[in-house]
Amino acid sequence: ALDALNQQSHKSPSLYIMELESSQQIYPNPKDLQLASNENGIRFHFSAPYFTNPTHLRYQYKLKDNEWRTPQVNSVEYPFLADGEYTFSVRASVDGQNWTEAETVSFYIEPPFQKSVLFFALISGLAILLTAYLARLRIFKVREREMEMRQSQQKMSDLEHQALGALMNPHFIFTTLNSIQMFFNTHEKQ
Repeated sequence: ALDALNQQSHKSPSLYIMELESSQQIYPNPKDLQLASNENGIRFHFSAPYFTNPTHLRYQYKLKDNEWRTPQVNSVEYPFLADGEYTFSVRASVDGQNWTEAETVSFYIEPPFQKSVLFFALISGLAILLTAYLARLRIFKVREREMEMRQSQQKMSDLEHQALGALMNPHFIFTTLNSIQMFFNTHEKQ
């Protein structure tokens, strides 16, 4: 009878993951969950009701494929998890050798908006628009400079033409007057 009592006292208890508590909400009896990017601080509460000798009850947990760890209490907190897929596993034992089958919760933390495809598409679109705008602005300024250069060259050409015209007018007048004087001089003699 003592052996039967000893075997019963080392029998593994039933294990339950009671809730997953995120920074935004509490999920009782969690299974496959999808959490928002701002719900990346989470805590698991688990329990293995064992009333025969509760001081001998031990838990072990792991996240993803990490090593089993032993907590001091029946909850585990992860304050800052990155986005991605996770599987949390926990198991219990009363003798440290015979463990219950692991209870698991799979959950996914969505990436923040700045890591989403939509964000990259928006940023790429804005970069393309900005590049096109800057290229167009540069082309406009180059054309404006070319126009100013043409206008200043035209003004220079007009001023040169006026200067040449001003130089030629006195010469033309002088030649014309000489021709007229010569005409009078030749007709006076006749």
